[in-house]
Amino acid sequence: MITLCEEGLKKYPQDPLAPKFQLLHSFAVARTSDERSFKEDLKILIKNWPGTTESKKAEEMIAFLNQKTPELKVEEEKTKAAELYVADKKVNHVFILIIYDPSFNKNQATFDVISYNIDNFTNKNYKTEGVLVEKKYIMITVSGFSDFAQTLDYYNSFITEKNVRNPSGAKMMTFIINNANLKVLNNDKNPEPISAFLH
Repeated sequence: MITLCEEGLKKYPQDPLAPKFQLLHSFAVARTSDERSFKEDLKILIKNWPGTTESKKAEEMIAFLNQKTPELKVEEEKTKAAELYVADKKVNHVFILIIYDPSFNKNQATFDVISYNIDNFTNKNYKTEGVLVEKKYIMITVSGFSDFAQTLDYYNSFITEKNVRNPSGAKMMTFIINNANLKVLNNDKNPEPISAFLH
């Protein structure tokens, strides 16, 4: 089956049947190999024939695989992160709070973090900013730390469940990141890889 599908793709790469050949190829891979290989084959379909019925089917199957085997998704995120980010504890870092709910009250969350800083770090001149990123998530940054150790102390002392009001039960995540990697994150706009990279 795999050989037949590959021959069909070679002969008719631009034919409307091509994504169907690729989907059949993915199914054949699933029967003869592991879930990781199946997932990678589905990604080829999504990349080469975006927007097709077959591509949407592939996206659904990948979403299912991510739920069934979350360790595969974590592994992928770590691989991607290793390509994007560079570990360097000698440069300045910032604290990041991600709120995975674009409808969350950004001003309230930012105020909660500022209040925490005033109550606990009155003598520090920390700067807090909150932004909505592409209507996907809210990112609150705290900067102004003197070195990595001070940033790490802040991270370890910040208890999200205690310091940020969350009546909707939105998913939240915190991490620290250096300024160079923050620029990468601002371009990539996906905090999942950096989370995998830091843990």
